[in-house]
Amino acid sequence: MTEPRMAMSADFLTAFAKLPSQQQRQVRTMIGRFERDSRSSGLSYEEIAGAMEPNMRSIRIDRSYRAIVLKPDEGDIHVLLWADKHDDAYQWATRHSCTVNPETGALQVYQPRQVAELAADPSPADEPGVFGQLKKRELLRLGVPAEMLSEVLDIRDEAGLEEMAPRLPVEAYEALFLFMAGESYEQIILERETPSEPVDPTDFAAALDRDDTRSRFVVIENDRELEEMFSAPLERWRVFLHPSQRLLRGKGYRFRLSFDRHPDAWREAIAKKPLGLGFPDRFYSDEWEQVIQANGVELREEYLRVARTGRGVRLNRAARSELWRVFEEYRAQLAERGVMEAADCYRAAAALLERERIDADADAGSTPASRSGTFASVIVDEAQDMVAPAWRLIRRIVPDGPNDLFIVGDAHQRIYSRHRVVLSRYGIEIRGRARKLRLNYRTTEETRRWADGLLERRSMDDLDGGTDDNRAVRSVAHGPEPHVIHFRSRDEQAMWLVRYLEGLMSRDETLRGVCIVTRTRYERDAVGEELMEAGLPLELLEAESPDDAAGGVRLATMHRVKGLEFDRMVIASVNENLVPLAVTIPDGDGPEHAEAETAERALLYVAATRAKKDVTVLSFGTPSPFLD
Repeated sequence: MTEPRMAMSADFLTAFAKLPSQQQRQVRTMIGRFERDSRSSGLSYEEIAGAMEPNMRSIRIDRSYRAIVLKPDEGDIHVLLWADKHDDAYQWATRHSCTVNPETGALQVYQPRQVAELAADPSPADEPGVFGQLKKRELLRLGVPAEMLSEVLDIRDEAGLEEMAPRLPVEAYEALFLFMAGESYEQIILERETPSEPVDPTDFAAALDRDDTRSRFVVIENDRELEEMFSAPLERWRVFLHPSQRLLRGKGYRFRLSFDRHPDAWREAIAKKPLGLGFPDRFYSDEWEQVIQANGVELREEYLRVARTGRGVRLNRAARSELWRVFEEYRAQLAERGVMEAADCYRAAAALLERERIDADADAGSTPASRSGTFASVIVDEAQDMVAPAWRLIRRIVPDGPNDLFIVGDAHQRIYSRHRVVLSRYGIEIRGRARKLRLNYRTTEETRRWADGLLERRSMDDLDGGTDDNRAVRSVAHGPEPHVIHFRSRDEQAMWLVRYLEGLMSRDETLRGVCIVTRTRYERDAVGEELMEAGLPLELLEAESPDDAAGGVRLATMHRVKGLEFDRMVIASVNENLVPLAVTIPDGDGPEHAEAETAERALLYVAATRAKKDVTVLSFGTPSPFLD
């Protein structure tokens, strides 16, 4: 007889994370015991009276906790659905269904309204539902379970869909939301996986192999994989470069890469600024980034001719000649130290690729195959923070053609570059091809709305000269409203943080799911000292250090948490002059001032949207004007 295998749903992993540590260990033991002998008396594998699905069973975790599992009519794969205290687990089973959708073939967990609830809340017959134009089979193809068709047809507005969202399968909510937002039924179906043969609703194995199912279920293949699911944090998985991917060093380039202005080299260069022009140091820094590096200027003659659109201050040739002394000195200082800024590295790599292309064309007689380059396509993430030289390199890596580039970006999260780019200027045409992702699967709707409010009435670009907004975006998950708390002093903030973390520990909640962020390293270290004095375990996230599996609350700057996620985010010391950081905001009310303030707002936006469950924002003294 074939040994039973187990799969688990995303809901089960969510429930597992909430179990006390002792019961989590028992779950591991239970799964191993079940796979060795599913008939073991110690499992107490039994039917559930009143379960919505007759195939649901319960398995003992220990005397007080049970797991809910779906057994197949045929085959050997059992699906773990939920884990909780005994009575709560059984109650979950009486309210939830788990079936294979007859049209999409996906395995779905959902919560239909109870008969009593439907009778107590009849819908008005004279009001048409927003999905009334769709046939029932079309709704099934969108992922709506058959038991929920009537409920969906009764939805009158967006609020009704939002109310039903926690009970619907994720793919059904996504499709309904897109349809309500104006997407055509045909377009939605075109982008969904469609079974090529009739669906067998009893075939769990086939259902678990479909894309919609695999976004929420996973089949456990071995003990090692199971342990990684339960204990290895997602952020530990890294992409390591193969030696053949290290572009420049293998071609004789010897330098250290700097993503920031080199402080010593810049100090030497600024010492040569012409005093007669009266420009502050910040002007030179912006001129270097937004004009010289953005346009690949390397020679004085190029600087005399380059356009300075958007800089706000006109410069004649004489003034530019005087300014060039600073930038020329900075390049000399970098070369002396063996350092290259990222923009210069992009240009060097692009030039190297061009030379290799020319050599290859010469060797192959300029055939089309030789001109196609080494790479067929490129995926670009965090596109909003890419500077102009990076886009020139990307365009050089892969030639223009079908499916050459896949670009993902969000101007609301631009924190490393204030300089907007227009992709069409670099041979990258996205007009008419861009697609807005409208569903957020990490941040709760409450957190998303609060974060969006930080950038409301701010002009955000679409990476190609147009504007963008988040008005059509919604989050799948819901949670508490962000907590915004103001204290009179630093000591009061520190006391609150200690009590908050001690409270989590008393509830047996791991602190590694909590991250405290501040605007600056100095403020981060000050908060860290206060927590260490209280004996709390800390894990400092430095710029280059990975977030490993060590215990303790995470402590980081706002910039450091870009790309990470945590259950709970605490944004501390959101005070005047810190948020926004006063030295980053130019004087006056011109375009540079507005761009700098938008970048600071985006930084707070990024910090808040790292949270999966909840956000707390703390300030003391005079709060940040962003909190008004």
